[in-house]
Amino acid sequence: MWMKKKNGFTVIEILVSATIFSIIALGIGSTFLTGMKIWNRLQKDNFLEQQIPLTLEIIAKNLRQSILSSHIKFSGTEQKISFPCLIGKSIIELTYKFNPQENSIWQIQADLKDILAKKQTVKEKKILSSLKDLKISYLDFADKKQKEYKWKKTWEKTESMPIAVKFEINTENHIYAKTVFIPLSKSW
Repeated sequence: MWMKKKNGFTVIEILVSATIFSIIALGIGSTFLTGMKIWNRLQKDNFLEQQIPLTLEIIAKNLRQSILSSHIKFSGTEQKISFPCLIGKSIIELTYKFNPQENSIWQIQADLKDILAKKQTVKEKKILSSLKDLKISYLDFADKKQKEYKWKKTWEKTESMPIAVKFEINTENHIYAKTVFIPLSKSW
């Protein structure tokens, strides 16, 4: 007696093909997830690489717009700078400071009107994060004859304005540096 050949798959054939399909799907899925993680990390690093030079240029523009004021004095340390600045029609005290706990740079604005009225109204915003360090230095004359220059780590409120300010921002992979010459400094 001849058996008729059935058109279909046996249970073993189905199990083998399902196992092979699962292994292939698992490989494709894990490759896709790894690729997504790498892409997200690159996007984050690329965003930071683009954001730092733009932020440094905004700070430079504000420094070039700094003014002489009897109420707000120029001052600075290695991780904080504060100066009077003309933004729009307002004179403000503009401060940039590095917060080592958050690894970020903050911008703080206080309007001259509020300062004179002794109000504690300030606007704070985080402008950069994921940084390792910020170092600020100030260019000044080394001697009274004003023929030699030197970089200082601090700038006291009793002095006028530095000739230039240098910013160095350290990230995980790069060091960004920008030197800004101030038009209203005592050298001009």
